[in-house]
Amino acid sequence: MLKVRHLQTSIQVSFKMQKTPIKSILAVALILTPIFSRAEKSGAFGFTFGEKIEAPKCSGSDQFPVHPQDGYCLVFNQITGYQGSPAYTGVVSARFKYSDLPFWTGGKLSLYLIEGRIEGIIASTGGLTTNMSASDDLIKKYGQPTEKLVATAQNGFGASFDNTILIWDLPDVKVKYFPIFGNVKEGRIDIFSPTGYESRQKSIKAAERPLTRGL
Repeated sequence: MLKVRHLQTSIQVSFKMQKTPIKSILAVALILTPIFSRAEKSGAFGFTFGEKIEAPKCSGSDQFPVHPQDGYCLVFNQITGYQGSPAYTGVVSARFKYSDLPFWTGGKLSLYLIEGRIEGIIASTGGLTTNMSASDDLIKKYGQPTEKLVATAQNGFGASFDNTILIWDLPDVKVKYFPIFGNVKEGRIDIFSPTGYESRQKSIKAAERPLTRGL
């Protein structure tokens, strides 16, 4: 039986170019549907969750890494601390041969590693301009979403934007797609194994803990 819960919430989205906040009021319908019957697909973009990541360092600099002619490379970064350690835990930026990934990724992904093994993938999209292509590709791979947060965002000029968030909560993979993430020219897709999802949530909560001592 289909269950629908109506929620009321609000978010803020801003344009990078105009630096003008978009105040968005969302009427959200949470739609729960049966899990799509399919063969297990524990991964994405050619990666299988749990596999060890081995790739060369990208040429160029940390700020301007060069996309490889074949395969993919990893960006060494002083801020994240990734310097090629085979037991690294955290997010690593990767650059790919452009034709190896869907066009809406821009040829780059962020890989979430646990002791050097991939347990999650974060992809940036082109926002609303690539919304249809990105959502179609996800549905082809994972079936219909198990949840939808149906949202309409509106800016101060009265223009409306579809910002429906798609969620796949499946036994072997957790996927969340944000058509708008920060501004209308950017979207985001999170694809995690159950292990990676739990680890990532713990790290986010740890980062949000208040300081034990103030000023």
